[in-house]
Amino acid sequence: MKKKIMSVTLASLLSLTFAVSSALAAGDQVVSTGVTGNNFSSTAIIDGQGKNGRLTLKVSGDAYGITSLSEKCSKSWVSKGLLNTNSVTNGGVVTANFYLKSGCQYKADLYGTGDGQATVWLYNYNGPIVP
Repeated sequence: MKKKIMSVTLASLLSLTFAVSSALAAGDQVVSTGVTGNNFSSTAIIDGQGKNGRLTLKVSGDAYGITSLSEKCSKSWVSKGLLNTNSVTNGGVVTANFYLKSGCQYKADLYGTGDGQATVWLYNYNGPIVP
């Protein structure tokens, strides 16, 4: 009986591990960060894969957000582009695709103002437009 319970438990764990690991392809990464009010935050660093990645910025409440995509291929970080929420209102989303070079690292810096919340997602693949 003990052996059967162990077998069922092991099979369940293996199935769960497979389901979680197959949600993203090998090498695919997504990171995010959020701020409330007048604050600044940076995402964790992800690796480029030699294909388009996506940067998505969302605001809620009375907020304004701007995010900067930065690339590091050698010793220093270089800004690659900006997204801002000038043209959107509460619940607004802006998104853009950027080519993320293989062998380089990427992060997004987020600046928020106002009374609401701003959140940024950085994908090293062509992720969803609205997370």
